[in-house]
Amino acid sequence: MSHTTVPDPIPQGMAWRNWLDSLDDNILEFFEERAAIVEHEGGYPRAQAEAIAYRLTLAYVQRQEERHVPDRSAQ
Repeated sequence: MSHTTVPDPIPQGMAWRNWLDSLDDNILEFFEERAAIVEHEGGYPRAQAEAIAYRLTLAYVQRQEERHVPDRSAQ
């Protein structure tokens, strides 16, 4: 049996605006670039491109956080 992950739901309305506003400049740029690439190169409608970019951004942020977790085993 394969395991599948349920993607995070895409924020809607003000939650979407709040999520975008919460991003630092680098993460916002990452999101906007991914959305543009998916829209223009992939031929997706903007809303769908943003949904894909949202999930890519969450994964990117998670990877960044995992890289910066201090190693507590050395303490």
